Amino acid sequence: MRSLSKPVAILLLLSITAMAAEDSLHEMIDTEKKFAQRSLDSGIQEAFLSFLATDSVVLTPEPMNGTRFYRNQKESGQTLFWQPTFATVARSGDLGLTTGPWEMRKHTSGKDSPTGFGQFVSIWRKEGANWKVAIDAGNRNPQPTDRSEEHTSELQSHHDL
Repeated sequence: MRSLSKPVAILLLLSITAMAAEDSLHEMIDTEKKFAQRSLDSGIQEAFLSFLATDSVVLTPEPMNGTRFYRNQKESGQTLFWQPTFATVARSGDLGLTTGPWEMRKHTSGKDSPTGFGQFVSIWRKEGANWKVAIDAGNRNPQPTDRSEEHTSELQSHHDL
């Protein structure tokens, strides 16, 4: 049996690594969407406690352990809506980032006026077969005025970290 040349073996390995990273990217995005849906279905506290790594850090704005922070929070009755608009994952397929807009509303129907707006960024880490949020941060900003298609387009993603 003839062995592969070194350049061919390297290209094959890079191709397999890129495919694995692409699969990881889709898994992470799906997990982010499940996280957002859990927040709508079960409340903010339960969602964060389910998707944060036990050693996670949340910026509130001071950095603190995310699990401890959300265990001590009482449900406000408000609903947090968010969606990722950009995602990227490391070539290793075990570390990634999602970011996008969030809105806070008083009711789960989503028909009331938002009470807050901002952007979030979550750093994800693969733990075994599961993606968990390692670092979560967000900011507040005024209500967006530009609702063009450019800002509501399909999720962008990249996997070249």
